[in-house]
Amino acid sequence: MPDADRTIFRQRVTRRRFLAVAGTSAAAAAVTQPIFSSPAFAATLTRFDVGGLTAKSKTITSYVAGIQAMQVLPDSDPTSWTYQAAIHGHAMVSPMPTAWATCQHGNDFFFSWHRMYLYWFERIVRKKSGDSSWTLPFWAWDSASERQIPSLFRTNSGALKTLYSSSRLGPMNMGGTIPASQVDTKPGFKAKYFAGSTGANGQFQIPHNNVHTTVGSGFSMFDTTALDPLFWLHHCNCDQLWNAWRGGSKRYDPVSNFSWTNPTWTFFDENGKSVTMNSCDVVNTAKQLKYRYQGGPSLTAENCPIIKVVCCLPHIVVFPFSIPRIPPLGAQPVRVPLPIPPETRQRLTRVAADPSKRVFLHLQDMTAPTQPGGVWAVFVGPPSEPSAAVLGGSQPASVEDPYFIGTVTLFVNGVQNEMGGAAEIALPLNAALLASRNAQTLEITFVQQGVLLNGVQVRPQLRASLNIGKATIIVESEKSGTQTG
Repeated sequence: MPDADRTIFRQRVTRRRFLAVAGTSAAAAAVTQPIFSSPAFAATLTRFDVGGLTAKSKTITSYVAGIQAMQVLPDSDPTSWTYQAAIHGHAMVSPMPTAWATCQHGNDFFFSWHRMYLYWFERIVRKKSGDSSWTLPFWAWDSASERQIPSLFRTNSGALKTLYSSSRLGPMNMGGTIPASQVDTKPGFKAKYFAGSTGANGQFQIPHNNVHTTVGSGFSMFDTTALDPLFWLHHCNCDQLWNAWRGGSKRYDPVSNFSWTNPTWTFFDENGKSVTMNSCDVVNTAKQLKYRYQGGPSLTAENCPIIKVVCCLPHIVVFPFSIPRIPPLGAQPVRVPLPIPPETRQRLTRVAADPSKRVFLHLQDMTAPTQPGGVWAVFVGPPSEPSAAVLGGSQPASVEDPYFIGTVTLFVNGVQNEMGGAAEIALPLNAALLASRNAQTLEITFVQQGVLLNGVQVRPQLRASLNIGKATIIVESEKSGTQTG
């Protein structure tokens, strides 16, 4: 995959094109062998946290060996390093090789597609490394002790040089720390439902996108990010978060929704043979894919598809209030007034105090001409918030700030010279509205964030502004009903 392929041919790729490529490839391919075709795959293996590994750990040495073996293969080999990376994303070329640029972001296939992708990549590394029990480690960036790029992936010498990439932003390769506010997973775990921007699927994609953007440069571009060995550990953590979410009470994958269970995608096994899978094939990692996560829950397998299931369905309505236009987000703070009439404000506060309802700031039609390279903290509260230190950029947002509601960035979706289209995001408002109940006026404030290096916040230079076409307040409530597939 020459660099020219990743730059000269880059052009807008629409979601329709992505789905068309996936559907065409899937129709042409067939499963060439059972998923578990040898005794090596009979036992359930464990994926380990990279934070507990060393340069001498077999997981690391085998990963290095597997990458090196894949990197010397011709780009046309489906098991090569460049071909596997291109499955995630690649600039448009004609004809498009099988399975290229079929990644799923910003939709309800995000978790299942990437789980399939990691699974077959893991099998390829097993064979290329000669380690039949190798498993992909995960980078637990949601843990307070692991918000830096793992040191094993910041070593530009010796055997570990294989895991290093100079295409990341300098502060991150130098040991910069991602602020906790950018990798906050609590909103995801509070979600009772899977689908949509307010569900676990949408809420967990927020820190996922932030990590891509904050590590930066090639890691933030959809057609080059999978060339970085760190990419696979990043998505392995997203996968274990899905497992951890499912371990909560009364949380289910959308196995009764045929629009989620039926679509198939094409990948390649360790022998370079095409295989197809759908979301039903990956809802239970231990039973179907023979792996579990270190410290993860034991999950009951879901039967898929279910023709009929009675459950609690989310009911979402737009709150009757118009938010003024939001100016483009850049390096300077952006403030937007929320002139909510008193009676409407009282009603909104009552809704926010109801534990059966979740209120969100819904940002839609988010676009940029190119990857902006920035993450913005979002606050809702009185004009005195956030603090001068946060506004001035000397401190990042804190998850303990009651007026902090989340973060905004773009990755793939909404970036016009990549996938194109537009992105949307839902940020939880309940706590901020209750903290502001006595404030006379409210504002939305956007402040660019960075990483902490030697105790100082370093904010990257932006490549573009982020545009938000529409903002509304939405309310999610529980609604019992019958869902049919």
